[in-house]
Amino acid sequence: MYFSDLNNGWICGASGTIFHTTDGGSNWLMQTSETDAWLYSVYFINDKIGWIAGTEKDQTNGIVLKTTDGGENWIQQILNFNDRFYKIYFSDSTTGWMLPTYSSHIWKTTDGGQTWREFYLNTQNIPYSISFIDSNKGWICGTNGIIFKTTNSGITWVEDESKNYVTSKSIINAYPNPFYDNITLDIAGRNKPETIIIYDLFGRTVLTKSTGYLEEGRTHKISLSTEDLPQGVYYVI
Repeated sequence: MYFSDLNNGWICGASGTIFHTTDGGSNWLMQTSETDAWLYSVYFINDKIGWIAGTEKDQTNGIVLKTTDGGENWIQQILNFNDRFYKIYFSDSTTGWMLPTYSSHIWKTTDGGQTWREFYLNTQNIPYSISFIDSNKGWICGTNGIIFKTTNSGITWVEDESKNYVTSKSIINAYPNPFYDNITLDIAGRNKPETIIIYDLFGRTVLTKSTGYLEEGRTHKISLSTEDLPQGVYYVI
């Protein structure tokens, strides 16, 4: 499933199934894919341009579909290689990535999916998910906790060194709930500054605030102005 905004979303699945909603999921209409393949991943960069990746029903080859009209028409892209795909992701209208099933290599396009180039990760583990925050910086995660990072648009990928992660208790109490123009956060200090981030339901950062030094053993009150945020559900970390 993928939503390009609050209203437009798509679902893909078995036997070439594609559904589209224009009202935030209240109603879904089937779109024609012209394939009976297993469609595993869908991604849109706006409400018109999107891609779907998957595997042919006989499990021999992968399949990539592209639309430029919101899914009214899906065109199968011609691939000059054999692979089966589990995940597709685009950072802009031309640059995209695909992760194959059960392989430690990835595929990249810089022309909207017309051609693809193969890149290899230095691992025996399987990559499952990919995300970029701009055209250069992105991450891949996969089996056994692997995380790879790139800062040069995937020319090179560097695996994070093993770390012993320590989770410390941090209590954030937000009120009033629901809130309107302002929200107050009670934050337990940990002898360091904190960064407060508010996300919307699509995982987009809508508000960020850095605090000063928060002393341990005290609860600190932080007030934020939220008058510019539309009504909705938000997450605070």
